[in-house]
Amino acid sequence: MKKRLLTLLPLLGLFLTTLAQQLAFPGAEGFGAYATGGRGGQVVHVTNLNADGAGSLADAVSKPGRFVVFDVGGVIDITGKSITIASNITIAGQTAPGEGITIYGGRVIASKSKNIIMRYIRMRGGKSVNSSKCTLTLDECENLIMDHCTVSWGPWDNVHIKDANNITWQYCINAEGIEPQRFGSITDGTRNWTIHHCLWINNKSRNPKMKCYLQYYNNVVYNYAMGIVGGHSAADNYQDVMNNYFIAGPNGSYKYFDDWTATDHLYSTGNYYDGNCDGQLNGTLITDYNGATPMKQPNFNTTHPMNVQTAAEAYAAVVEHVGASRVRDSHDKRYIEQLTSLGKKGAFIANEDDVNGIGTVANGKKPRDTDGDGMPDEWEQANGLNPQADDACAMTLGGGYTNIEHYANSLAQKIELPDDPASTMVRSLESAIENALALAGNAKTNVTLGYPSEAVEALLATASEAQAYIDDIDPATVTKEEIDAAVTYLNQAMADFKTKVINTFTGFSTDVCYNIFSYGMHPGARDANASTSTERRYLYNVKSADGQRDSLVYRLGLSDASIASGKTDAMASDAAALWTFREAGNGFVYVQNAKTGAYMQIERLLSATPVAIRPYYAKNDNGKTAFYMDASNGSDIRCFNVGELDTTGKGGPLDFSTLHADRIRLRWVIQETGVEASVINRMTTTLSTPVSVRYYNLQGVQLNQQPTHGFYIEHRIAANGRRDVRKSYR
Repeated sequence: MKKRLLTLLPLLGLFLTTLAQQLAFPGAEGFGAYATGGRGGQVVHVTNLNADGAGSLADAVSKPGRFVVFDVGGVIDITGKSITIASNITIAGQTAPGEGITIYGGRVIASKSKNIIMRYIRMRGGKSVNSSKCTLTLDECENLIMDHCTVSWGPWDNVHIKDANNITWQYCINAEGIEPQRFGSITDGTRNWTIHHCLWINNKSRNPKMKCYLQYYNNVVYNYAMGIVGGHSAADNYQDVMNNYFIAGPNGSYKYFDDWTATDHLYSTGNYYDGNCDGQLNGTLITDYNGATPMKQPNFNTTHPMNVQTAAEAYAAVVEHVGASRVRDSHDKRYIEQLTSLGKKGAFIANEDDVNGIGTVANGKKPRDTDGDGMPDEWEQANGLNPQADDACAMTLGGGYTNIEHYANSLAQKIELPDDPASTMVRSLESAIENALALAGNAKTNVTLGYPSEAVEALLATASEAQAYIDDIDPATVTKEEIDAAVTYLNQAMADFKTKVINTFTGFSTDVCYNIFSYGMHPGARDANASTSTERRYLYNVKSADGQRDSLVYRLGLSDASIASGKTDAMASDAAALWTFREAGNGFVYVQNAKTGAYMQIERLLSATPVAIRPYYAKNDNGKTAFYMDASNGSDIRCFNVGELDTTGKGGPLDFSTLHADRIRLRWVIQETGVEASVINRMTTTLSTPVSVRYYNLQGVQLNQQPTHGFYIEHRIAANGRRDVRKSYR
């Protein structure tokens, strides 16, 4: 693809100069282009995929002055741990065999480190990372260049970079920030930062937040709610934003520039916005500044290399090269597929479970390296070096780079897998089978947010059929169309499986009682997120004003924070706040009060006879599964809503809503207690001693006495006039 030098663009004050310093590697650009990494230092091999210990990546980068190469490829699972990178380190991820290296489940930290070159590494945090932390942290880092890397699944942001200096990110992917924030990257006080030819995808916001001094050119931002965000702070910030493409996706927005104030000094040129989601790249030039102070000239008069393309050219380069693109893993491929749909595909995710987890990254065969210097014998021989001598740090090949750098740099290009049926076409089907098996294997059965056991069995059977198909393939005759058809069939089976998730309350025990409570408050009617400092609102059985009927209200208990501190919540064991559940079919249940035996209905009065209601999954509140309590089959919704506190300040009436909105006051946690359900029979017998009991068979014929065995209908009339009809068994 034809490149366009910066001097050919109408960007006065910016120009290329001859290189007075050695680049980190050929093609390095921006403020971090002169990082030295581990040049001349000890060559250290990563020999296993362990989270720590001898031969691990964590051990290899723990001491300064190292050039790290990989003898293995695959996923390094560091769940619950982190990897800390020392100064003067080169991480040559492109040397890994197979499909490269992915770090998963924990954090990567290079805070206060200097001179780091990081290439062809995927860092995917995930749900095990503390919700207030990021996948990658670069605070107070200096002279770093990150090239062809992917950072994703950060709970707070994917990347946190504060008070850093002389930084470059190039040809990287910043993707899929997860709950609670789903953000890309935040900085505060960073100076001399270049981001170019990067893909920002499926982040709600902060792509990045620019509370810094930043060059931002030739990037693509896709499927966002808020694109790039200004510093909007009291301090002055300076941003050169040049020749980028902002493309709306299924969750997309017109807010390509957002939260800018006069303290943001924005130089904007050549930027385009494509918001029509029509599958074509046909954006329009951005001409507004959205509250920032417009700058007529670039803020930075730089001397480092810059190779600036038009926005359309940059889009093509991003599609071709971003991420660890020598061999992309399934997630990076998915990002590119979503991007190239140009508005049709893409989604914000809650966590990695929404995209079938980490998946697999295949290992490969380590090339022969007789002298163990990190350079394969074949490559050394081809370049006139001695495969019997450790000459990695020598500069035999010139150009200002050590021999090991020349080897690593020679790998830094996109490669394709061998073009034969066994390793290329079948690989896509093998990957689909792995995804299907992981999806079925991780699925809980017959519980809320799980799947019906028969659906799991069906998906496993389909995956087995696909594996049997692979086993019978004749590599000499199989066609790409046949493999693609099998992949499509299996992908459709997975898509169908996901639609069968159980959103109703199921998998419960009929032998114990439950509390039902909300964290919602009527004064905070529009609040969407629960707080552990809010008192629980328990559904509670009281007598109506006339003293004849059972009514449903809510009563205040303790907050989660108080309970966690050791306090006892008396309301949780109050019989009027205890409920039992029985299946009513099709996701509906009968909910009966332990104190009175009355049945819940979506009304302020309880019923003497069973009424089917449907708890339907809404969201997790304070780590607990919360439901809408309604009686809907999908239309004509009517569900409970926390009403205003009454004058006692101890509780209040229930209101009702006709929609499932993201509001705390509409959501109810159903939490199992240690109280046995048999208490309901003892209490109802004591409190509602009948004056008349009649027995009927299942056909409705009245019986002379209570049956000694089998099912029958019991019709009871209590002294207070309350009638109770129930199906019984002896």
